[in-house]
Parts: sequence; structure tokens; C-alpha cells
Amino acid sequence: MAHNPFAPDVVWTGADDCTLKGWDLRSGCGSASFSNRKAHQMGVTAIQFSALSEHLAATGSYDESLRLWDARQTRRPLSELAVGGGIWRIKWHPTDAGRVVVAAMHGGVATVDVSGAAPSSASGADDQQELAACALDEASRFELHESMAYGVDWVGEDSVASCSFYDHDVRVYSR
Repeated sequence: MAHNPFAPDVVWTGADDCTLKGWDLRSGCGSASFSNRKAHQMGVTAIQFSALSEHLAATGSYDESLRLWDARQTRRPLSELAVGGGIWRIKWHPTDAGRVVVAAMHGGVATVDVSGAAPSSASGADDQQELAACALDEASRFELHESMAYGVDWVGEDSVASCSFYDHDVRVYSR
């Protein structure tokens, strides 16, 4: 589950049945505001809204693909990128709207550039045409964990910390 920092009453959820749903908490918990069962080929494991770009969200799945979404258009993702392992965590860079890092289980850790992602303007209006041109591109990969990469976060401008599951290992590396 993830909430949109620009719209605190909006949350997205994912499930093992491949379904991504959006909920507007102001309308009660009875029905989802959207439901997408077609974009993910396996269970939805991670959802993260950008704290810098108002309408951007990223989702991950056991199907090994990172998906970028315009939160206003949830019929299909803006872009997809295969990262070589089921995605367990997604973290947007805290100061750069165009960078994401993912823990991709057996695929290690990947940093991803998001072209076309710009911080929201002071008016809060992102142009839908600009977001439609967003694309994902792998920038770097870290594969030194001896077991599944499960946790990841930015620890500086260009540094990432990741942890693995079975060997209880924490690593820090620079992009």
C-alpha cells in the first residue's frame, strides 16, 4: 500500500492476483476508484509515489518489471523496464525526480533513470503530455548480495544502501 503525498486521501494497493487498485478514502472503503488487472503479469509487490512529481508513481511485481504510472491515467503504465528479478522495494530519490532505486530480489539492486520526470511546479500542474514521454532506463546494477535483495534506500546524492534476506547483509555503494 502507498499513499500519494500530494493527495493524502488517495492510496494504491497491490495484490497477489496481479491487481493494482486506487482508493479515495473520502468516499469510504466500499469500492476502489480504479482497478487494473492487466498491467502486471504476477503479484504486485511494491508501490511508491514520487514525492517530487505530483502525478508519478512506480510499481513493482514478481514479474520482474518496474512500471511508471501517471496517477491520472491508470489504464496502462507510461513505461516499463525489466530489472531481472522480482521487485520487492522501490525508492524514489529524495531530491532528484528522475531517479529510482529498486531491490529486485535475485536480480540484485538496480538504479533507474526516469527521463522526462520533473519536479511539480509551484502551481502543482504537471503537463500530461510531458509525463506521457517519460521512459525508464537502467543506470547501474549492484549484484554482490549472496541472497535476495529485499531492502533498498538512498543514503546520499549518489549512494544506495541495500540489504539481503537470508544472509542478513547490508551493503552501501555509489552509483
